[in-house]
Amino acid sequence: MEKRLDFRSIALLLLLTVLWGASFPAMKMALHGFPPVFLGTFRFLLAGILATFYGLLRGERLALQSRTSPFLLFLYGVSLAAEIVLLLIGIDHTSANRASILFNTAPFWVLSLAIFLLPRERLPLNKWIGSGLAFTGVVLLFVGPRSTSGPSGLLGDILVLAASGVWGIRIILLKFFPVAIGVTTIQVWQFFVTGILLGLLGLSVERVSDIHLSLPVLVAFLYVAMVANAFGFMLWTYLVQKEMATRVAPFMFLTPVFGVLTSAAWLKEALTGTLLVSLALVGAGIFVVNRQEVAGMDAGGIEPG
Repeated sequence: MEKRLDFRSIALLLLLTVLWGASFPAMKMALHGFPPVFLGTFRFLLAGILATFYGLLRGERLALQSRTSPFLLFLYGVSLAAEIVLLLIGIDHTSANRASILFNTAPFWVLSLAIFLLPRERLPLNKWIGSGLAFTGVVLLFVGPRSTSGPSGLLGDILVLAASGVWGIRIILLKFFPVAIGVTTIQVWQFFVTGILLGLLGLSVERVSDIHLSLPVLVAFLYVAMVANAFGFMLWTYLVQKEMATRVAPFMFLTPVFGVLTSAAWLKEALTGTLLVSLALVGAGIFVVNRQEVAGMDAGGIEPG
């Protein structure tokens, strides 16, 4: 029978959703001083440097350890670069709360792709019902009254939604990495591959002279690079590899809730009366997804190796 998430994993997932929720208003603020692609370039290069120091301090080997490693890591870095370009350009054309909601539809990409790509992780009815409840909460935030602090263009919404799809693909891709490749190794290589690719793209489509630093912009940039990226991505990779991807992914539905709350506090985007109902639906969805199946019923998958 499939085991429940332990308290430690749940606590780490909740922390991660808070940190990533706050990254949406932080990105919106950082875009006031950085062009989108250069913002991605510098945040990932800095995150790569921090992850490298972390790995060296722990005595970890950051070298590639299998024949498939170079291809998987390069593909992972390219997909992350595509995701970040779509997300940053999209969030520059829409509000932070809408971006946090749209981007965190990724669990539905995971559930759909897992049917074909992760046959060992069978999807019982409770996962679909729970995800449906949580998604209803997300939709409620999306269609309800929202911040009027900025335009909410269709192009921005589409780009953020596309970035969500790429993130879903990346979650599935993590399950194909050899066990020999450690979490820190994956993050170091993906950060540098993504940063270099974005840097090359930025030099061709943006100008360094368009970067205008101020204290709020710098604080927002450091939060995105050091907290959301360096710490957040390593924590996320650890959790996806440790637990079943289809159990971890639904917690991402909490990220837009915290995104809306932090956007209201940081960017003064308005809170709405639908937020409490949305929170209840999201919480109920996560409870149902992680509910232990009764004895004699299909547990819905086995622990991935």
